[in-house]
Amino acid sequence: MFILVVGSDARANNYINGLADAIRIVRIDFVNPSMMILPFPRDLYVEIPEISDHHNITHGKINQAYLYGNDGFKYYDGPGQGLGLLGLTLEHNFGAQIDYGAAVNLQSFVKIVDALGGIDINLPTAIDGRVRNSVDPNFYFPAGEQHLNGYRTMILARLRPNGDINRTETQDLILTALFKKLFTPATIVNLPTIIEAFITSIQTDLTETEIAQLLCLAPMLDSEKIQTVNFPEELFKTKRVNDPILGNTSVLDVDFAILSKYVEEFNKGSWLDDIPQP
Repeated sequence: MFILVVGSDARANNYINGLADAIRIVRIDFVNPSMMILPFPRDLYVEIPEISDHHNITHGKINQAYLYGNDGFKYYDGPGQGLGLLGLTLEHNFGAQIDYGAAVNLQSFVKIVDALGGIDINLPTAIDGRVRNSVDPNFYFPAGEQHLNGYRTMILARLRPNGDINRTETQDLILTALFKKLFTPATIVNLPTIIEAFITSIQTDLTETEIAQLLCLAPMLDSEKIQTVNFPEELFKTKRVNDPILGNTSVLDVDFAILSKYVEEFNKGSWLDDIPQP
């Protein structure tokens, strides 16, 4: 099973608008209980299919595909709204497999983390997101182990003082901490109650049957069976493009053929140790 997981930057308690602030494909193996997670940088500049008749838009940052598919823009007539168009975009550009989608907005993310009792995270370096002359402690995260509530976790997930790639790495640490908390015996017992409380505030096409299957798998997973893989950072270069919506904007450029080879391996449940030839 492949699930597209999105963190939406929508401030309101809905999914009418909002970009895909975090993009992950989660590969779940029910035969050999395990999970692989593949992040996609949100600033990748890609072809967005099936919307060219709307204001002549053919390309955009990958996180815009999610925005264009939801009700605020309604540029996409296919199934799944923003999740559907983002999944189609990942498939179109990189050969990704997507079976289902799930998105969580900022308000819901904060509440879910708080419902789990917060997370414990170990940051390798300090992250300072304070603006000049600010002394707000909520935007500074020292290196080392710390416990974060939902609000602070949300802030940390969104900060990118050193760029999109570094933020992806920080989000990986947050996900690892969340899964570690999710799969403790005490939390697993309460997962059905937690899911029931929040399922209406999450955008998803997962049915009750699929959710039940995931709940059955949860006790079989531990940190050793959850693997996060990342595209090599050296593959990406920054450039500027003239986007019809964003104007002159900075994007990530990459050889799509190389990324597609990594995605092909991910689809099979494996990963490449060396950068392949395009």
